[in-house]
Amino acid sequence: MTNRSRIDFLLLAGFCAFLFFYGLAQFGLIGADEPRYAQVSREMLEHHDWITPTLGATPWLEKPPLYYWQAILAYKIFGVSDWAARLPPAFDASFLVFAVYFFLGRFGSRSGSGAALDGALVVASCAGVIGYARAASTDMPLAAAFGIAMLAWWSWRESGKRIYLALFFLLIALGTLAKGPVAPFLAVVVIVLYAFSARELRLVLKTFWPPGILLFCAVALPWYFAVQVRNPQFFHEFILEQNLGRFSHNIYHHVQPFWYYPLVTTLAVIPWTVFVIAAFIRMSQNWWSNRKTPAESREKTEKRVGGIKKDEQIQAIDPHFGLFACCWLIVPIMFFSASASKLPGYILPAIPAAGLLVAIYLLKNLQAQERSAKMLSLLHAMVATAPLVPALLIAYLITQHRLPCGRPLVGAIAIPLAAPCDSDPGCAERGSGTEAGLGNHRSNHVRPAPRARTCRHRNTSTAPGRLSRAPRTGIRSHVLS
Repeated sequence: MTNRSRIDFLLLAGFCAFLFFYGLAQFGLIGADEPRYAQVSREMLEHHDWITPTLGATPWLEKPPLYYWQAILAYKIFGVSDWAARLPPAFDASFLVFAVYFFLGRFGSRSGSGAALDGALVVASCAGVIGYARAASTDMPLAAAFGIAMLAWWSWRESGKRIYLALFFLLIALGTLAKGPVAPFLAVVVIVLYAFSARELRLVLKTFWPPGILLFCAVALPWYFAVQVRNPQFFHEFILEQNLGRFSHNIYHHVQPFWYYPLVTTLAVIPWTVFVIAAFIRMSQNWWSNRKTPAESREKTEKRVGGIKKDEQIQAIDPHFGLFACCWLIVPIMFFSASASKLPGYILPAIPAAGLLVAIYLLKNLQAQERSAKMLSLLHAMVATAPLVPALLIAYLITQHRLPCGRPLVGAIAIPLAAPCDSDPGCAERGSGTEAGLGNHRSNHVRPAPRARTCRHRNTSTAPGRLSRAPRTGIRSHVLS
């Protein structure tokens, strides 16, 4: 491990510790799901039963056991508490972030570009990742397992090493244990859509590797068989009702319009929404313009990626990965948009793809020595500072239960709007990586203005809100109406 890698590792560890772990015990379990999942895990621990989830000593078969198993381990190590119940998703999110870093470091960046660190930090700082990493739920275990599995599949596609394909099947099996058959289904659809779009249909047949399928079955199926034997109603409750029933009928009154998930996705990738949209449009345009001849498409795209030498191409990301990330992003959005039951957490498996699209977009701009448009950078800065508005008003809303009037409201809105404009207008052009505000790229020298001025990059991420403390005795919940 080089000195640069050690620094990156410590930086990522610090970011993950702050974004995912800091303040987990500041408030009790909220909503309906967090207390339920924590209680199911505690009952499984008390009964020494790793097969049948129970709630109030009654079998509760709505979700597979991966989160419960992780929470049981956390309870055994740290004791039963709200903080321990929230640890598994925080660790899962950290694993995902480090997987993105190692993936981009191996397949996505040249020495000195910092794309691996940028990509990992972009994924870590997405609002959806931060929110669900701090919640005791099954959404982050699925998103982490699915996201790392997609990276493993692409690593196999790039290198041809079967160890990556075996890792893909192992992680999809864990995703199946996290939330059911949706994990292998989404993986198959993403791979088929990419293979069809890139005209690499042989990849689909090669993916169905018999030893990998056996590994998937060996990891995922034993629990399903065991719980079915112990609880004959499992197939009806979990497969027919919780999966097929939720998708085809509004059983639990979670109806939302068709455009619900595109909106949720734009919010979940804050503060990178502007760059995600720009990257998706750019990748779609590249695919559309080069769709006729795959070989020529690859050659043309490689020429655009900064003229990398052949001995450096192994360290530069494949141009087709942008297309793969687009497929990965849109498949969960389109699939769950067709569902009759919609919840925000369903879309979480798509968020890592959005972060990777941003990393690819910035990497290609860096390699081609392009400069982002000032308007794009300004829009990004405005979106990134928009969360300051509720952050500045939250204390007033909690104490007064209403919005302020007059100068306080105007000030709360004006400060975030003024923040992007307060920096030097040329700030977006002074460094290669200033669009993201992350990484450690070498800045380009510019002739100083008569009055020296420092281009200040503002870190607009805010720490989680502090709510009133409750007695820390076992599992506690504050159910929101």
